[in-house]
Amino acid sequence: MATVTGVVDAHRRLIIDVALQPAPVVVHGVQPHTVVPTSQVSALRGLIDTGATKTCISRSAAKQIGLRPRGKLNLGGVSSIEQHNRYRFVLGALYDDKGARGYYMFDEVSGVDFRDNGDFDVLIGMDVIAQGDLTLTRAGTFTWMLP
Repeated sequence: MATVTGVVDAHRRLIIDVALQPAPVVVHGVQPHTVVPTSQVSALRGLIDTGATKTCISRSAAKQIGLRPRGKLNLGGVSSIEQHNRYRFVLGALYDDKGARGYYMFDEVSGVDFRDNGDFDVLIGMDVIAQGDLTLTRAGTFTWMLP
């Protein structure tokens, strides 16, 4: 079982290392090939946000990775409803296992973009968080156990 551990920062945020890559494009009716396509995995910073329903990616990270918009989605914020680009991607959490670095891949994400900020690139919402068991302690630590 993969386990992501960390310390809640001074701003009460849970920020972890994540990896992200574009979702594979499935084309039905195409003959199989013997060459396996490769995809570049990008290391980013993710904020675990239990108040977010959907996982989101910053506009600059989406551009850096080369994600292509897959339509638009209206999202309600604090003061208004705005239209955001929708993206499909595969998100993974990086964790340490006895000194070795591991990568846990979640189910494919259908997320949207958000304005850039300097602290994190991916906002991890409950669509991803609920795939594991997240525990917070009063001592300011957290553990996210992934199946």
